[in-house]
Amino acid sequence: MQRRQQQQRRRLRHLARAVGAAAFIEQVEAAPEQFTHRGTPMATDKIGELRDSTALISDGEALRERMEADGYLLMRGLLDRPTVQAARLEVLGRLAPILDTENYPLEAGIVRADAEPNGFDPSVTKDNAPMAACLRAGPLIDFFGLLLEDKVRAFDYTWFRVKKPGFGTATTPHSDSIYMGRGAQDCYTVWCPFSDVSFEMGGLMVLEGSYRAARYGEGRRGELMHEYARTDVDGHCATDAASADAIAAAQREGRPLTEEESTAVLSARRAAGMDPGRAELADAHAVLDASVAGARWLTSTFEMGDVLVMSIFTLHASTDNLTQEVRLSSDTRYQRMSEEADARWVGEAAKDNVNPHGIQGVHAKGYHC
Repeated sequence: MQRRQQQQRRRLRHLARAVGAAAFIEQVEAAPEQFTHRGTPMATDKIGELRDSTALISDGEALRERMEADGYLLMRGLLDRPTVQAARLEVLGRLAPILDTENYPLEAGIVRADAEPNGFDPSVTKDNAPMAACLRAGPLIDFFGLLLEDKVRAFDYTWFRVKKPGFGTATTPHSDSIYMGRGAQDCYTVWCPFSDVSFEMGGLMVLEGSYRAARYGEGRRGELMHEYARTDVDGHCATDAASADAIAAAQREGRPLTEEESTAVLSARRAAGMDPGRAELADAHAVLDASVAGARWLTSTFEMGDVLVMSIFTLHASTDNLTQEVRLSSDTRYQRMSEEADARWVGEAAKDNVNPHGIQGVHAKGYHC
């Protein structure tokens, strides 16, 4: 009975919000200054609206067809909003040093003017019971059970974004396959906002048509996108003897590469052609020229309780946060329990949010570049 009531409330909330959907383009054109990426304005004719799939919540076959067509599913009100709010409050308590709690209540999440920019802080997810209830139990796991028709495995590592105001923390275009492509290909990212996200706050955006281009090589420049999506960021470290020596020294000494060493290794990789497609994925404007003709960046406003589910092959990015408030969101990954998982993101180290990328992490876990 309680589950049916919750589903009914979600549907009513969805219908109420859908009334204004036709005004999306008018909203974008009325305030184009809200849409910038790393400080550069985006062309309003290259911005479109995400397709809402909430009405398909009980139809697994329809959800799978929509995912295969679009590469994403926008599900409004899937999560219990009070639980999301409780997780948000726990996070804000841990972020208090960067917040202006002298002039605003903690729950407002207003960032101090002198706070250093930082777009990533997975530590706030540890021992956060309401966040675990959102991401690893309840409606989200039920949803994936329906979508995947199997027992569900959630990766142990939790990515958490702390997007401060300004032009330095917007997420640049990428597909998640380059970070977690060593396991199941039917693997999905869930972007979950722990803030109510207006256009001005800078929500997530998905590149239209990118899923099929990146996964299957379809469309204009699809071959390039497919090559990029099959790249592994940890797969190419040393391309020459000097790089190999620098990496070996860093490993022996238990330290990251110095800035000079990193620059040299990166230059050697690029010279050897080991970064296919990366140069054209530098920002949200250039990527449009490297993809399907007529593609747009699809976005929306979001409320706590909404989730955006994407294939790991779907290219996505975010716009700038132009408010005074910190924008909070998590990225978690899900797949079938019966399929192989990318070992970098499961296990005890992953539960402790130890990032396996980089020289130390890659070699410590037995991966060889």
